[in-house]
Amino acid sequence: MTATDESKRIDWWLYDAFAALLLPLFVVALFIQCLGVYFTLGDSVPPPTDGDIAAYWVTAGIAVAIGLTGFGAAIVRGSGRAILGYLAMGALVLPAILILAVPHIDFEAVTRQEPEPLNPNYCYRTDSENCPGG
Repeated sequence: MTATDESKRIDWWLYDAFAALLLPLFVVALFIQCLGVYFTLGDSVPPPTDGDIAAYWVTAGIAVAIGLTGFGAAIVRGSGRAILGYLAMGALVLPAILILAVPHIDFEAVTRQEPEPLNPNYCYRTDSENCPGG
């Protein structure tokens, strides 16, 4: 193995380690952003501002990019343990991105409306005895 091959291997290892250390920090940042927007001791929560929404998308986008970069570096390195580690981190990070979304993703229950009862005095035909004058 030459010196250039060894330096390339170390570079990929550094990318992989850097991504593995940063990814949990971005999840913590998403949690702090979500608390900053939705946590209040008062009665009502003001809606998130455009800046809050933009900060969420930037933080979530960087977290996904870091995860994909680390996963790619693990593949290039050929490290099976690192690949499994990134798959496990992805299984935790992606739900965190959805749960800590700003604005919250509303999962509203679909309410079924009962049909209104038929009016017994409704005239279906003009020759019906329920139709006055008809």
